[in-house]
Amino acid sequence: MSRRIRVIINVVALQAGWFVCVMGGSGDFPGIGPGFVLAHVCLHLLLTREKARDAVVIVVVTIIGIVADGVLLRTGAIAFDSGVLGRWIAQLWMIALWTNFATSLNLTLAFLRGRFALATLFGAIGGATAYWGGVRFGALSMPLGEWQGAAAVALEWAIVTPFLIWISARLSPQIPREPELCATISAGQGNSP
Repeated sequence: MSRRIRVIINVVALQAGWFVCVMGGSGDFPGIGPGFVLAHVCLHLLLTREKARDAVVIVVVTIIGIVADGVLLRTGAIAFDSGVLGRWIAQLWMIALWTNFATSLNLTLAFLRGRFALATLFGAIGGATAYWGGVRFGALSMPLGEWQGAAAVALEWAIVTPFLIWISARLSPQIPREPELCATISAGQGNSP
């Protein structure tokens, strides 16, 4: 399967995963999101040529996400009504979102490699927007206030995103910086493997 098709699948699965996790986390079905993400990760690992390296990236990013959101929980920047796994550990559906995001680092977000300023900006805006969306759907809250919580989340993601991009590049140096989809669009070419 071409990289272009895998990028499209990844983009769709990322967005669907976010929606399913957040909607499940805001309702009576918090386990549906982690189940969806598990299926997405299995599909991702089935389709990738770098199974072991992608698996390591997914595990490392998930652990970093647990720690990063643990800091937000402890500072009161974010909170959940129920279901936290500990004082420092977010709900399982929130952890699944980090796992879901991890699948994009060697594929959809490979264009951020070596572009740390862009990764910082991407992380700050994307992270704050995603968490704020979670607040709007009732999946989490920001006890310090929405602006303060969003600022804390933006800071977290502004730091973590370039770090995760760097980690994925170190663990998978053979992955090209420019995804095939971007190269294909810019060159006006058809599909290539």
